[in-house]
Amino acid sequence: MDTAAATSSESVKDRIARTYATLSEAQRQFADLTLGEPLFVARAPMQAAASRIGVSVATANRFARMLGYVGYPEFRSALIESFESVLSSVERMESSLHDDQGEVPSIVSSALAGIERNLEATRNSLEPAVLEQAVKMIVESRRRFVVGFERAAHLSAILASELNMRCGNTESMANVDGAVGAAMRLHDFDERDLIIATVFPRYFRETVDIVRLAKRHGIKVLAITDSPRSPIASMADACIYVVAERTLGSSSDASVLAVMEALVAAVTVKVPNASERYRSLTQAALDWYAMPEC
Repeated sequence: MDTAAATSSESVKDRIARTYATLSEAQRQFADLTLGEPLFVARAPMQAAASRIGVSVATANRFARMLGYVGYPEFRSALIESFESVLSSVERMESSLHDDQGEVPSIVSSALAGIERNLEATRNSLEPAVLEQAVKMIVESRRRFVVGFERAAHLSAILASELNMRCGNTESMANVDGAVGAAMRLHDFDERDLIIATVFPRYFRETVDIVRLAKRHGIKVLAITDSPRSPIASMADACIYVVAERTLGSSSDASVLAVMEALVAAVTVKVPNASERYRSLTQAALDWYAMPEC
């Protein structure tokens, strides 16, 4: 066993990929269980996980050591840490559903109050210098590519559409074929261009990989994310942190979208001839608007 190759920054998934060929048949079964049902393995006791696939507790321990961990407890802790945001959102939802059996108006009011708290906390934490830098990056870039996956993909598409109306030369993941298409698009980008990456718990690996690729190509990165612990925070040239806590879900989209709209407002003021461009595009689309009858 070569545990020297393991590093503290290496993920459980990466360790499994690196050692899979050297694992015994029983250990490969445990590896397959970990990859296929990571949340179960993270939350279940070792004996329950081993029993799930009919292997021994000793096999589970040996599997953990083959990955470079001291033992199973360290392996499980690493797995729990990698899924911390997912597990916390599940636990919040389970707790809320158990404790809150109120009436619908009360639940809606509570959810709206949570959004208000997020917005207030975000507004109080935004750094003026970072906002100035972010808007400057957007305005002065030759082209802009807004990246996000899953729910962040929809938010990114809205931001890209709004920026394109003001600046032009802006597109989102909706314009390309997934992560591979995004990587191919970055091939034509350089230091004159900008990636705007949006990622919140749950963090999607594809977004992190695209940001890493952008940095290798010398492309500027503006991150819209939740905290300095975000996997893209350390790679970005500027980070806008948005408080997006949510009881019944992993994160709230409302405060993220609000910050995006606020950014667009600032960009609109700073981009030369932004109002003329907006008017021209609006006039071009008039034939498709459903106008009320007079």
